Amino acid sequence: MRTLLALLLLLAAALAHAHKPSDSYLAVRVEGSNLSGQWDIALRDLDFAIGLDDSGDGNITWGEVKAHHADIAAYALARLKLR
Repeated sequence: MRTLLALLLLLAAALAHAHKPSDSYLAVRVEGSNLSGQWDIALRDLDFAIGLDDSGDGNITWGEVKAHHADIAAYALARLKLR
């Protein structure tokens, strides 16, 4: 019985560590004196930071993302530093 309990606890710990870490990708292009780029941030991270799921149903829709465009831009740009 103890062995079974120990195995269950190990399995639960492994599942707890199996969550994918946050993803954020920044692609920057320099062409002469012009700088452009694209920053991709995981929706789950933005939802945690500023709350995108207005309906509270666990699904983030494109409409909810568009409605929070200004909030997303303000949150992201306040944390972006280029040197």
